[in-house]
Amino acid sequence: ADTLSFSRETVGIAMLYFDRYLSSGKGQSGDSLQSKDQFQLAAIASFYLAIKLNEPIVMGIDHMSRMTRGFYSEEEIATMEQDILFSLEWRVSSPTP
Repeated sequence: ADTLSFSRETVGIAMLYFDRYLSSGKGQSGDSLQSKDQFQLAAIASFYLAIKLNEPIVMGIDHMSRMTRGFYSEEEIATMEQDILFSLEWRVSSPTP
């Protein structure tokens, strides 16, 4: 987070999404627990989702793909992001006071 100038809170939120996804038992979460590549992809997509919702910058999915040195395509990241959102039933924001 420090290297990319993101809030540490954003990283914590990403890990919350990641943990909730893996423990949901929905979508492809079971595959993510069985495959190292799918596990890493779910972590990356969770981080991307947290950035989009909690950081004031706009970061394209192409940048996330480049951060993985092309190991994961934009389509793979977007598909996993969608699976996470559906698995969490789109419950990714905290209540406002």
